[in-house]
Amino acid sequence: MKSDITIVIPVFNRAHTLPRTLASVERQIMLPDEVILVDNNSADSSMEVMTAWREKMAQGGLKVTVTSETTPGAAAARNKGLSLVTTKYVMFFDSDDEMLPCHVKDFAETLAANPAAEIAGRDIEMRLLDGSSKRGYFRARDAMFHHIFRGTMSTQRVVVTTELVRRVGGWDASLRQWDDYELGIRYLLAEPVITELPGPPSVITYSQAESLTGTDHTSAAGRWEKALDTCRGNIIRAGRTELLPWLDTRYAILAAHYYNEGSRRLALSLLEKTLSRTPHPRRIAMLYHHNRIFHRLTWVAARILFPW
Repeated sequence: MKSDITIVIPVFNRAHTLPRTLASVERQIMLPDEVILVDNNSADSSMEVMTAWREKMAQGGLKVTVTSETTPGAAAARNKGLSLVTTKYVMFFDSDDEMLPCHVKDFAETLAANPAAEIAGRDIEMRLLDGSSKRGYFRARDAMFHHIFRGTMSTQRVVVTTELVRRVGGWDASLRQWDDYELGIRYLLAEPVITELPGPPSVITYSQAESLTGTDHTSAAGRWEKALDTCRGNIIRAGRTELLPWLDTRYAILAAHYYNEGSRRLALSLLEKTLSRTPHPRRIAMLYHHNRIFHRLTWVAARILFPW
Protein backbone atom coordinates (compact mmCIF):
# COMPACT_ATOMS: atom_id res chain seq x y z
CA MET A 1 0.00 0.00 0.00
CA LYS A 2 1.29 3.44 -0.95
CA SER A 3 0.55 6.32 1.36
CA ASP A 4 -0.29 8.80 -1.45
CA ILE A 5 1.00 11.47 0.96
CA THR A 6 3.69 14.08 0.36
CA ILE A 7 5.28 15.77 3.37
CA VAL A 8 6.24 19.44 2.90
CA ILE A 9 8.69 20.90 5.43
CA PRO A 10 9.74 24.58 5.35
CA VAL A 11 13.16 25.24 6.89
CA PHE A 12 14.68 28.44 8.26
CA ASN A 13 17.84 28.18 10.36
CA ARG A 14 16.90 24.82 11.88
CA ALA A 15 20.15 22.88 11.54
CA HIS A 16 19.97 22.17 15.28
CA THR A 17 16.44 20.65 15.22
CA LEU A 18 16.10 19.39 11.65
CA PRO A 19 18.02 16.11 12.19
CA ARG A 20 15.45 15.05 14.82
CA THR A 21 12.56 15.86 12.48
CA LEU A 22 14.10 14.05 9.51
CA ALA A 23 15.05 11.03 11.64
CA SER A 24 11.41 10.76 12.71
CA VAL A 25 10.34 10.69 9.04
CA GLU A 26 12.99 8.05 8.33
CA ARG A 27 11.61 5.84 11.11
CA GLN A 28 8.10 5.69 9.65
CA ILE A 29 6.57 2.22 9.39
CA MET A 30 5.04 3.38 6.11
CA LEU A 31 7.09 5.98 4.28
CA PRO A 32 5.45 8.92 2.52
CA ASP A 33 5.55 8.97 -1.27
CA GLU A 34 7.79 12.03 -1.20
CA VAL A 35 9.31 14.58 1.14
CA ILE A 36 9.75 18.16 -0.09
CA LEU A 37 12.19 20.30 1.91
CA VAL A 38 12.01 24.04 1.25
CA ASP A 39 14.86 26.22 2.49
CA ASN A 40 13.74 29.76 3.29
CA ASN A 41 16.93 31.85 3.33
CA SER A 42 18.71 29.87 6.05
CA ALA A 43 22.06 31.29 7.15
CA ASP A 44 23.17 28.18 9.04
CA SER A 45 23.96 24.67 7.79
CA SER A 46 20.32 23.69 7.20
CA MET A 47 20.90 23.22 3.47
CA GLU A 48 23.79 20.85 4.09
CA VAL A 49 21.65 18.81 6.50
CA MET A 50 18.87 18.57 3.91
CA THR A 51 21.05 17.60 0.98
CA ALA A 52 22.91 14.98 3.01
CA TRP A 53 19.61 13.44 4.09
CA ARG A 54 18.32 13.48 0.51
CA GLU A 55 21.33 11.46 -0.61
CA LYS A 56 20.93 9.04 2.28
CA MET A 57 17.24 8.50 1.56
CA ALA A 58 17.85 7.98 -2.16
CA GLN A 59 19.66 4.78 -1.25
CA GLY A 60 16.57 3.57 0.59
CA GLY A 61 14.14 4.46 -2.16
CA LEU A 62 12.47 7.53 -0.61
CA LYS A 63 12.14 10.46 -3.00
CA VAL A 64 13.32 13.68 -1.36
CA THR A 65 13.21 17.04 -3.13
CA VAL A 66 15.27 19.93 -1.79
CA THR A 67 14.35 23.36 -3.09
CA SER A 68 14.45 27.01 -2.01
CA GLU A 69 12.06 29.92 -1.61
CA THR A 70 13.52 33.41 -1.18
CA THR A 71 10.28 35.16 -0.20
CA PRO A 72 10.50 35.30 3.60
CA GLY A 73 8.02 33.35 5.70
CA ALA A 74 6.90 29.79 6.27
CA ALA A 75 3.71 30.37 4.27
CA ALA A 76 5.67 31.28 1.13
CA ALA A 77 7.93 28.26 1.62
CA ARG A 78 4.93 25.97 2.05
CA ASN A 79 3.37 27.36 -1.13
CA LYS A 80 6.59 26.55 -2.99
CA GLY A 81 6.42 22.99 -1.69
CA LEU A 82 2.71 22.76 -2.50
CA SER A 83 3.42 23.70 -6.12
CA LEU A 84 5.54 20.54 -6.43
CA VAL A 85 3.10 18.07 -4.82
CA THR A 86 1.71 15.36 -7.12
CA THR A 87 0.06 13.06 -4.56
CA LYS A 88 -3.59 13.15 -3.50
CA TYR A 89 -2.75 14.22 0.05
CA VAL A 90 -0.31 16.68 1.54
CA MET A 91 1.05 16.81 5.08
CA PHE A 92 2.64 20.11 6.08
CA PHE A 93 5.15 19.61 8.88
CA ASP A 94 7.56 21.81 10.81
CA SER A 95 11.31 21.46 10.98
CA ASP A 96 11.48 21.36 14.78
CA ASP A 97 8.80 18.74 15.48
CA GLU A 98 8.70 14.95 15.55
CA MET A 99 6.34 12.28 14.25
CA LEU A 100 6.04 8.87 15.87
CA PRO A 101 6.70 5.80 13.67
CA CYS A 102 2.98 5.10 13.15
CA HIS A 103 2.10 8.60 11.96
CA VAL A 104 2.09 8.27 8.17
CA LYS A 105 0.68 4.73 8.31
CA ASP A 106 -2.23 5.73 10.55
CA PHE A 107 -3.20 8.65 8.31
CA ALA A 108 -2.78 6.66 5.10
CA GLU A 109 -4.96 3.80 6.37
CA THR A 110 -7.63 6.16 7.68
CA LEU A 111 -7.79 8.06 4.41
CA ALA A 112 -7.90 4.84 2.39
CA ALA A 113 -10.86 3.73 4.50
CA ASN A 114 -12.54 7.13 4.11
CA PRO A 115 -11.87 8.14 0.48
CA ALA A 116 -14.39 11.01 0.58
CA ALA A 117 -12.52 12.71 3.43
CA GLU A 118 -10.75 15.94 2.49
CA ILE A 119 -9.26 16.50 5.95
CA ALA A 120 -8.05 13.91 8.44
CA GLY A 121 -6.91 15.06 11.85
CA ARG A 122 -5.56 13.85 15.18
CA ASP A 123 -4.55 15.20 18.59
CA ILE A 124 -0.94 16.23 19.12
CA GLU A 125 1.34 16.39 22.15
CA MET A 126 2.88 19.80 22.77
CA ARG A 127 6.16 20.02 24.71
CA LEU A 128 6.47 23.46 26.28
CA LEU A 129 9.59 25.47 27.08
CA ASP A 130 9.38 24.61 30.80
CA GLY A 131 9.48 20.88 29.98
CA SER A 132 5.80 20.26 30.64
CA SER A 133 3.41 18.79 28.07
CA LYS A 134 -0.17 19.42 27.10
CA ARG A 135 -2.50 17.95 24.51
CA GLY A 136 -3.57 19.84 21.43
CA TYR A 137 -6.96 18.58 20.40
CA PHE A 138 -8.48 17.88 17.01
CA ARG A 139 -12.24 17.81 16.70
CA ALA A 140 -14.16 16.91 13.55
CA ARG A 141 -17.47 17.73 15.24
CA ASP A 142 -18.19 21.47 15.56
CA ALA A 143 -14.94 21.92 13.69
CA MET A 144 -15.23 25.67 13.11
CA PHE A 145 -15.91 26.47 16.77
CA HIS A 146 -13.02 24.32 17.95
CA HIS A 147 -10.65 25.75 15.37
CA ILE A 148 -11.49 29.38 16.14
CA PHE A 149 -10.87 28.83 19.84
CA ARG A 150 -8.39 25.95 19.98
CA GLY A 151 -6.57 26.02 16.64
CA THR A 152 -7.56 22.47 15.80
CA MET A 153 -6.58 22.82 12.12
CA SER A 154 -2.99 23.70 13.01
CA THR A 155 -0.33 22.37 10.64
CA GLN A 156 0.80 19.33 12.61
CA ARG A 157 -2.71 18.00 13.35
CA VAL A 158 -4.04 17.47 9.83
CA VAL A 159 -3.48 15.82 6.47
CA VAL A 160 -5.43 17.49 3.67
CA THR A 161 -6.21 16.72 0.05
CA THR A 162 -3.89 18.66 -2.22
CA GLU A 163 -6.93 19.70 -4.23
CA LEU A 164 -8.57 21.34 -1.19
CA VAL A 165 -5.45 23.36 -0.32
CA ARG A 166 -5.20 24.60 -3.89
CA ARG A 167 -8.94 25.24 -4.20
CA VAL A 168 -9.00 27.56 -1.20
CA GLY A 169 -5.95 29.46 -2.46
CA GLY A 170 -3.04 27.94 -0.56
CA TRP A 171 -1.15 29.76 2.17
CA ASP A 172 -1.44 33.52 2.59
CA ALA A 173 2.19 34.61 2.27
CA SER A 174 1.37 38.10 3.58
CA LEU A 175 0.82 36.67 7.07
CA ARG A 176 3.75 36.15 9.42
CA GLN A 177 1.74 34.84 12.38
CA TRP A 178 -1.21 32.45 12.61
CA ASP A 179 -0.98 31.61 8.92
CA ASP A 180 -2.18 28.05 9.58
CA TYR A 181 -5.03 29.42 11.71
CA GLU A 182 -6.17 31.60 8.81
CA LEU A 183 -5.83 28.75 6.31
CA GLY A 184 -7.83 26.51 8.64
CA ILE A 185 -10.70 29.01 8.53
CA ARG A 186 -10.68 28.83 4.72
CA TYR A 187 -10.59 25.04 4.80
CA LEU A 188 -13.69 24.95 6.97
CA LEU A 189 -15.55 27.64 5.03
CA ALA A 190 -15.29 25.25 2.06
CA GLU A 191 -17.32 22.72 4.12
CA PRO A 192 -14.99 19.74 3.58
CA VAL A 193 -15.62 16.15 4.63
CA ILE A 194 -13.60 15.61 7.82
CA THR A 195 -12.53 12.43 9.57
CA GLU A 196 -10.90 12.10 12.97
CA LEU A 197 -8.19 9.57 13.86
CA PRO A 198 -8.66 7.81 17.20
CA GLY A 199 -5.91 6.93 19.61
CA PRO A 200 -3.08 8.85 21.24
CA PRO A 201 -1.14 11.64 19.48
CA SER A 202 1.38 10.63 16.85
CA VAL A 203 3.09 14.04 16.65
CA ILE A 204 5.17 15.83 19.27
CA THR A 205 5.64 19.56 18.80
CA TYR A 206 8.43 21.41 20.58
CA SER A 207 8.16 25.04 21.61
CA GLN A 208 11.16 27.10 20.55
CA ALA A 209 12.03 30.43 22.15
CA GLU A 210 13.23 31.74 18.79
CA SER A 211 10.22 30.53 16.80
CA LEU A 212 7.99 32.86 14.78
CA THR A 213 5.24 32.59 17.38
CA GLY A 214 7.70 33.56 20.12
CA THR A 215 7.02 33.40 23.84
CA ASP A 216 4.63 36.34 24.15
CA HIS A 217 2.08 38.24 22.07
CA THR A 218 3.20 41.83 22.50
CA SER A 219 6.44 41.37 20.57
CA ALA A 220 4.44 40.51 17.44
CA ALA A 221 1.61 42.98 17.99
CA GLY A 222 -0.13 43.82 14.74
CA ARG A 223 0.69 40.49 13.11
CA TRP A 224 -1.90 38.59 15.15
CA GLU A 225 -4.50 41.24 14.33
CA LYS A 226 -3.68 41.01 10.63
CA ALA A 227 -4.39 37.28 10.66
CA LEU A 228 -7.66 37.79 12.53
CA ASP A 229 -8.64 40.63 10.19
CA THR A 230 -7.99 38.34 7.21
CA CYS A 231 -10.16 35.66 8.81
CA ARG A 232 -12.89 38.23 9.41
CA GLY A 233 -12.85 39.25 5.75
CA ASN A 234 -13.00 35.64 4.62
CA ILE A 235 -15.97 34.93 6.90
CA ILE A 236 -17.87 37.99 5.70
CA ARG A 237 -17.23 37.18 2.03
CA ALA A 238 -18.47 33.66 2.62
CA GLY A 239 -21.72 35.01 4.09
CA ARG A 240 -21.06 33.29 7.43
CA THR A 241 -21.54 36.33 9.66
CA GLU A 242 -22.99 34.13 12.44
CA LEU A 243 -19.36 33.14 13.11
CA LEU A 244 -18.20 36.69 13.86
CA PRO A 245 -19.02 36.70 17.61
CA TRP A 246 -16.64 33.77 18.04
CA LEU A 247 -13.95 35.64 16.14
CA ASP A 248 -14.66 38.81 18.11
CA THR A 249 -14.01 36.73 21.22
CA ARG A 250 -10.60 35.81 19.80
CA TYR A 251 -9.80 39.52 19.44
CA ALA A 252 -10.86 40.00 23.07
CA ILE A 253 -8.66 37.10 24.21
CA LEU A 254 -5.71 38.64 22.35
CA ALA A 255 -6.41 41.96 24.09
CA ALA A 256 -6.42 40.12 27.44
CA HIS A 257 -3.02 38.62 26.59
CA TYR A 258 -1.66 42.09 25.88
CA TYR A 259 -3.03 43.38 29.19
CA ASN A 260 -1.55 40.53 31.20
CA GLU A 261 1.82 41.06 29.51
CA GLY A 262 1.82 44.66 30.70
CA SER A 263 0.81 46.25 27.38
CA ARG A 264 -2.32 47.88 28.73
CA ARG A 265 -2.59 50.66 26.16
CA LEU A 266 -2.36 48.10 23.35
CA ALA A 267 -4.94 45.91 25.09
CA LEU A 268 -7.48 48.66 25.61
CA SER A 269 -7.07 49.96 22.06
CA LEU A 270 -7.79 46.53 20.60
CA LEU A 271 -10.68 45.95 22.99
CA GLU A 272 -12.23 49.30 22.14
CA LYS A 273 -11.99 48.56 18.42
CA THR A 274 -13.55 45.13 18.90
CA LEU A 275 -16.41 46.40 21.08
CA SER A 276 -17.18 49.20 18.61
CA ARG A 277 -18.00 46.81 15.79
CA THR A 278 -19.46 43.74 17.50
CA PRO A 279 -23.25 43.52 17.95
CA HIS A 280 -22.58 41.91 21.36
CA PRO A 281 -20.31 44.39 23.21
CA ARG A 282 -21.37 43.39 26.72
CA ARG A 283 -20.80 39.69 26.16
CA ILE A 284 -17.47 40.28 24.42
CA ALA A 285 -16.37 42.54 27.30
CA MET A 286 -17.33 39.79 29.77
CA LEU A 287 -15.22 37.30 27.86
CA TYR A 288 -12.29 39.73 27.79
CA HIS A 289 -12.40 40.05 31.58
CA HIS A 290 -12.82 36.30 31.98
CA ASN A 291 -9.62 35.63 30.06
CA ARG A 292 -7.73 38.47 31.72
CA ILE A 293 -8.55 37.09 35.16
CA PHE A 294 -8.63 33.32 34.66
CA HIS A 295 -6.32 32.99 31.59
CA ARG A 296 -8.05 29.84 30.35
CA LEU A 297 -11.32 28.10 29.40
CA THR A 298 -12.74 31.26 27.83
CA TRP A 299 -13.83 29.07 24.95
CA VAL A 300 -16.23 27.29 27.32
CA ALA A 301 -17.74 30.61 28.39
CA ALA A 302 -18.02 31.63 24.73
CA ARG A 303 -19.91 28.43 23.97
CA ILE A 304 -22.42 29.33 26.67
CA LEU A 305 -22.82 32.95 25.55
CA PHE A 306 -22.79 32.17 21.80
CA PRO A 307 -24.23 28.63 21.57
CA TRP A 308 -24.95 28.59 17.86
